[in-house]
Amino acid sequence: MSLIAELTDESGLAVTYDSYIDGQFLKADCRIETPTPTYVIAATSSERLTEAELIHSRLKVLEKEAYVIAVVEDIRDVGKKHYQRAGYFTDKAVEYDGSMFGAFLKERFSHPASGAIH
Repeated sequence: MSLIAELTDESGLAVTYDSYIDGQFLKADCRIETPTPTYVIAATSSERLTEAELIHSRLKVLEKEAYVIAVVEDIRDVGKKHYQRAGYFTDKAVEYDGSMFGAFLKERFSHPASGAIH
């Protein structure tokens, strides 16, 4: 999460860590205050990747505009098929690679409203 802190500081964006989606059970690792809020979920396991998918679905049900990113450290930890499928059930599933992930977030911060849940 230090990369996110660094990039949000550079961009002047507020970030909230351990942000509950529904006030009870579903928790994103962070919520970045872009015009359309960006939720980042560190999917360190298959279960956590499923939670990212549930968060995305829950935000749709609540009719909240949001952009949900599931970050997978190693595809082998979650399974290749589950990772590939996650792209359909979140706004973006990405494999963590410091420089590439950083570039992705910078692009996201410069175009924050694109690709959001409506």
